[in-house]
Amino acid sequence: MDSLILLLEKVILVGATDHYKMYGEKLNHYDVNSLYPTQMCKELPLKPLDYIANMMNHKLEDFFGFCLVKVHCPRNIKIPLLPFRNKEGMIIFPTGVWYGIYFSEELKYLTRYGYRFTLISGLPFTKSSIFNKYINHFYQIKKNALTPAIKFIAKMQLNQLYGYFGRMRDLIVTKVIDRDQIEKFISSRFIKSIIEVNNKFTILLMTANINHTLLKKVNNELDNLDLELDVQIENIFKTLRSHVAISAAITAYARMEMNEYKTLFGITIYYTDTDSIFTDKPLPAHLVGPDLGQMKDELNGKVIIRALFLGNKRYCYQYYDDNGVLITVSVFSGVKRNSLTFEQFERMSKGEILDIVQPDTFSRNFANLTLRIINRNVKIQRSYNKILVGNDYLPKHINDKQYPLKVKDSLVAQMVRRVRYLFKKYLNK
Repeated sequence: MDSLILLLEKVILVGATDHYKMYGEKLNHYDVNSLYPTQMCKELPLKPLDYIANMMNHKLEDFFGFCLVKVHCPRNIKIPLLPFRNKEGMIIFPTGVWYGIYFSEELKYLTRYGYRFTLISGLPFTKSSIFNKYINHFYQIKKNALTPAIKFIAKMQLNQLYGYFGRMRDLIVTKVIDRDQIEKFISSRFIKSIIEVNNKFTILLMTANINHTLLKKVNNELDNLDLELDVQIENIFKTLRSHVAISAAITAYARMEMNEYKTLFGITIYYTDTDSIFTDKPLPAHLVGPDLGQMKDELNGKVIIRALFLGNKRYCYQYYDDNGVLITVSVFSGVKRNSLTFEQFERMSKGEILDIVQPDTFSRNFANLTLRIINRNVKIQRSYNKILVGNDYLPKHINDKQYPLKVKDSLVAQMVRRVRYLFKKYLNK
């Protein structure tokens, strides 16, 4: 179980969001009909099998599951297709050499584009087509819905299910305590964070729903330590079902689907979001339609007259509606949708940092335990995660010296180390 958790906790659960060009004119915008529900109809990992610590003698084509690999991505790939989390915690699509944990079917798919993989360790799964009937049932309801309410309910059934399987089983419980109770809680709960409010109150963020086998091992290790206190970490149990492998596989299948559009011959890609794409030419007719998994034209035949892409989740475009009115659509992560102008994006494209006001923002004050709604001033700018040459964003090139393979301590060792740290800091023991 420990090996399973350690392997799957670093799987990347993200879509295919990336930016390739800064400015474009006469563009098309498409969106996939129910991207994630479509991928839920494929073969998914079901039951974990025996963990393989050394995959040197295993072949990728014979493996189904998740594996730790050394990735080799050629530098001449202009649109890299495999995500990686960098030191700043950001998701990038680089070229070069690095280590990562990925779904086997995505790795097999990427070999056709020049990627090479060295297998290190892995967790195989049985496979099954779990959701086919479910997805087809609700998609037909959504497609043939007679009222907006029925369509909305069916859409929620389709889009929200897969995310539940990606939930963390360990939950965070927040509790306000008197400062003199810290010793009691440190010796009986696994505490993630301590927020000192004032001389009287302290806020604890504690882990609940810890795996019982893992907790038993932690307590056995703590019994062998001289902490001068009777330490017995207890479990706050809450029923929560999840299956990270299912969500990770669906997300990987979704990236593979979007990669098909990223690599279309003769079409230039300006930007891709999780399930949408901006292109310089219309997609082939057979790819566009109302069916599950097909693309839909977001603008119903209208063409974007100009667009700016300043980073992931940072773009703005304009088009004329049926009445000849100029419509501006703006997306900027953390800022209210359509609240920015195209002129503001132009200023940011030239390197300017903008000061804007975010209305109706929640503000919390731990010192006096208050919560207010205020207008907040924020600074926004274009992303500098990729080098811009002319109108093209170049992918980052990384190597395994920058990102060496790190063997993490077991979860037991991590938890024991955390308990010892809290004893030393707060109880001087």
